[in-house]
Amino acid sequence: MNIAFPVLLLTLVLLPGFLLRYGMLRGTYRRSPITAQTVTADLGSVTFFSALLHLFFGWATFTWGVAPKLDVLLPLLLGQFGKDSVLLTTILQDLGGRPWVYIGYFFGTSAAAYLLGLGLHDSMRRGTLARRLPLINDWHDLLSRDANRQPNPNGGPDLLPDVYITTVVDLKIKDQPVLVRGLVKDWFLTPAGDLDYIVLSRAFRRPLSAESPAGDPDPVTGVDSRYYDIRGDHFILRRSEMITLNVLHLYIADDSSPEPLPTLDASS
Repeated sequence: MNIAFPVLLLTLVLLPGFLLRYGMLRGTYRRSPITAQTVTADLGSVTFFSALLHLFFGWATFTWGVAPKLDVLLPLLLGQFGKDSVLLTTILQDLGGRPWVYIGYFFGTSAAAYLLGLGLHDSMRRGTLARRLPLINDWHDLLSRDANRQPNPNGGPDLLPDVYITTVVDLKIKDQPVLVRGLVKDWFLTPAGDLDYIVLSRAFRRPLSAESPAGDPDPVTGVDSRYYDIRGDHFILRRSEMITLNVLHLYIADDSSPEPLPTLDASS
């Protein structure tokens, strides 16, 4: 038998592990891909997950009486059918008589593995596993408001910060970098999990060469007079244009406790 068929079958056997890994690392959200090892470096975990999935689904399909036969799959996987053609004839008869069993098994296992990966990703990002099994993505943990929530010292809901950044940017303006400040409104990651660009609101900038002590705040905007407003609702800043980056999380807690009333002197 041609070696291509056993390789194809081996790919189908390992496919659930690959899809579980892909769904767990990528998810369905544009800001949630995480950095991870290459597929070849993760081959051991892919094989392990595939084995666990096949054990579970093999047991489930065997219980329902629709399991693929191991004495059919193993010879196909190894490409060995003995000296006579009896085994090959038996295999072909079983494949021809129950094709949907094998198609449904591999398709169902792969689809379930991908959905399980998506569920794990969502739980690790936002669900019950978020604190116990944090995924590795420094940009998500740095820029996400939800990832940086803090307990409210006055009680009540947790505090979500406003993410404020200050960055030195090379905008190719007379070969002079500028200092840009603004609130992070949104951000986007590359498929590999690296930062692609940031969307800022209330952005300001000034030439870095005009370094001087802080000026008086503008009476209207309250912004340092050294900065000037960038007109527009949103300012899109690419990661490749940033030289340095400073991130500040701003928490605002409402102190709703009433102030104590002044005591009156009885003699007055």
